[in-house]
Amino acid sequence: MSKSMCGIVLTGVIGLFSLIGIMCNGFLENRYKKKLSDFIFGMVFSILTMIILIYLIPAVYNYLGFKKLHYLFIFFCLGYIMLKIISSYTNNTSSDKLSKKELPLNYVYLGNILLISFIFYNIIRGTEVYVSANNIIKEAIEATISISIINCTMGFILFYLINQQKSVKIMTGLKLFIYILTPLIGSIIMSFIGIYSNALYLGCSISILIGMFAFILVNEIILKLTSCKNRKNTIIGIVLGTIIITISCLI
Repeated sequence: MSKSMCGIVLTGVIGLFSLIGIMCNGFLENRYKKKLSDFIFGMVFSILTMIILIYLIPAVYNYLGFKKLHYLFIFFCLGYIMLKIISSYTNNTSSDKLSKKELPLNYVYLGNILLISFIFYNIIRGTEVYVSANNIIKEAIEATISISIINCTMGFILFYLINQQKSVKIMTGLKLFIYILTPLIGSIIMSFIGIYSNALYLGCSISILIGMFAFILVNEIILKLTSCKNRKNTIIGIVLGTIIITISCLI
């Protein structure tokens, strides 16, 4: 197998782990699913925060360097504003006071903006795995394991949130199918444009992603954590999310 094909196969493995995370929802009984929301929000908070601090910010500095670090702030604002605009067109509920009818819709909205952000995240990580496979295969395998752990967890979270509207299962399936394919799409894109990617392009792309994650944290997740009913579940979610990202970074 050529190095290029190996990179594509590895990103396919990441997609497989995303599918495993999605399927794990099937093992949960409905009575437990109803109690998961505070736990899920705690996990999302720690996962997004840890990814920003441990991976995204160091990656931006690595690609841009100190002299071009101003691009981080420019494209951070761009990512934040982009998701804010998308949010204004997709969110029909107020996060402050949600009725029983509005709550599932709000969860679906949160799942959708998380999905958009992680599609972008997976494409970037898919390109990196492909490049690593063409250089040092061991690093590519380690990156694949690390990303697979995160994607498996996020697959579980995304399905929980998006599946709140059970009447539109075809659309839910389509969204999650796209999520599963995105690391593979990233590697295929890189196979066409070449393995010597532009550092400025990657640094700006990751800066946009930081802005998108920051928007979700500030405007959605932190507000939900402050109004959560079961703080014990929230704390468990935060701790578990932190452990998952820590393990993925140690590999």
